[in-house]
Amino acid sequence: MMFFRSFAFAAALFGALALTGAVAHAATYGLAVGIDEYPDGDLAGAVADAEAIADALQNAGAAQVELLTNHEADSQAVEAAWQKLLAEARYGDTIVFTFAGKGDLYAGELGESGPRFRLGDLDALPRQVVLDWARTAEEKGVKLIFVGDASFSGGLERTYPADLVQLRQSGEGQAEPPAPGSRPENNFSRAVFAYGAPDGKGVPELRIGDAPRGGLSWAFVQALTGAAEEDSDGLLSDHELSVYLPLAVGAMTEGQQEVQVLPRRSSPVTFFPAPQSGNKSEVAVPKLRLAVVDGEAAVVGDFPDVEIVDDPADAELIWSVADETLTHRIGGVVASGIDSEKLGNALEKWSALNWLVARSAHAPVPIDLVSGAGRLPEGERAQIEILPGRSPMLTLFDLGPAGDIQPILPENAEAAQKPETRRHIHQMFQVAPGPDGAQHRIVIFSDKPLTGLHAALKEMAESGSSDGLLAALQEALPPDAKAQIGILPIYTGPSGAPAGE
Repeated sequence: MMFFRSFAFAAALFGALALTGAVAHAATYGLAVGIDEYPDGDLAGAVADAEAIADALQNAGAAQVELLTNHEADSQAVEAAWQKLLAEARYGDTIVFTFAGKGDLYAGELGESGPRFRLGDLDALPRQVVLDWARTAEEKGVKLIFVGDASFSGGLERTYPADLVQLRQSGEGQAEPPAPGSRPENNFSRAVFAYGAPDGKGVPELRIGDAPRGGLSWAFVQALTGAAEEDSDGLLSDHELSVYLPLAVGAMTEGQQEVQVLPRRSSPVTFFPAPQSGNKSEVAVPKLRLAVVDGEAAVVGDFPDVEIVDDPADAELIWSVADETLTHRIGGVVASGIDSEKLGNALEKWSALNWLVARSAHAPVPIDLVSGAGRLPEGERAQIEILPGRSPMLTLFDLGPAGDIQPILPENAEAAQKPETRRHIHQMFQVAPGPDGAQHRIVIFSDKPLTGLHAALKEMAESGSSDGLLAALQEALPPDAKAQIGILPIYTGPSGAPAGE
């Protein structure tokens, strides 16, 4: 299983393109479909996904946007909306077609089988039909961005609390996943297809902010508002989507969701102008939500950045007082041996991670955990790759399972003043004996030395307390700071079959 892998091919091939008159004056059209209401169990965030994408397209100046939700999004309405937009579009224009909802694998008669997107009339839109529509658009010279925020079968890479997480797929009409091989998407020259996961892997609904959402849809909205802009040409390209979407969604899901963007081209296809986000706005992050089970919440103590919730389904972290384990709702077990005395450090870590994940969505670092998203047993070799950032100063540090801090780079105060050479960093290390759980390697490229943060990290490492970590990060990286952030979650311990499979 590859983790954040799609960036590697595209990132090395970015090329600056001029804003030609054809792109500047081409029109954009949108069709956003979102369905929460299903007879086999409702979703909670798909309609919100479609509405957010429609709003983002309108704000970006789209010529026409069609929004279809729940029962109004039946097969006839979806096809009629598509045909209407295709008739309006001219050579060089772009249609953005997004789906948020459930998928399934269908085994029908006469060989009609394969992945489908479930619609609001108990019918479905086969992925093959989407490809047929894309081919018609391509023959007309119309570009297409298709975003399919659904999955068709399978689960996540690691064991997680499956009873608390809704996957965006149906258990009905299941068939065997398509055999691996050449993907038909690779034959397109004007279209890009972003899928929530490869065939056979699940797409979870997340809590983003205070509401359920789909990670891919949320990340695509950020891309439309400029977060994916990488080469400063003012255009959104398929290469930028191939880099940004897997990184943003991987950070939000502890590496459990692997977005797939196809095809992979040597030369980018540009779609329409996109602003540059530039990290200029304050990152609004709600408090870290913690549920306490098998014990009293009163033992948690007072943490201003933590909110205690009663229902584990509403929490990001679940602390079992009796078992002394800390579980992430999507990531799985992240720490063991966490009693009331050790809980403070762990909560400081996850409050800081909460902020880092949100901040990284503005400008992620192209990173890859080559060894995969599964749990690595003791003695296993882990392999990570970090591509050069846009800024010269590099900061690296680890956050251990229990919140312990280990600074890595820069090595000392003198090294902190020297720009890091713009090189591809490749590291291998062996998983050492120790407490199992989630270790997070944090990568920050900044335009200025982060001397204050380096000093704070060193002091925390020596004292064994991570108290003040979030405040130190916020002080070092104010809203106007030019910075990219990468988060590599490395899970250790005995591997097991993913929950829900």
